[in-house]
Amino acid sequence: MTTVATTPWTVVAADYNATTGVTTGHVGNVDATVTVGACKFRVTGKASSTYTNSTGALAVNSAAGDLPSSRPPAAVRPCRSAPSRPSRARTWSSRPAAA
Repeated sequence: MTTVATTPWTVVAADYNATTGVTTGHVGNVDATVTVGACKFRVTGKASSTYTNSTGALAVNSAAGDLPSSRPPAAVRPCRSAPSRPSRARTWSSRPAAA
């Protein structure tokens, strides 16, 4: 799977739990073209997310309906249907890799 994104995206913090150190919110203004094999489609919208202070990780796990897919650009062969499998969490770390 390949994703080409148009930026900037926004990171919106909606709630913070001081006990767990986890902030919930969403990544907004998403506009990305996704390629899976010969299938290419565009997703736009927002994706639910959490940020964990102890790990420095931003996990994005889109809920159903967060990122609707739309027609691909005119030069792209359309898919028969958008992927139906559940979305998978994506995690990014704000901490540098260990040397």
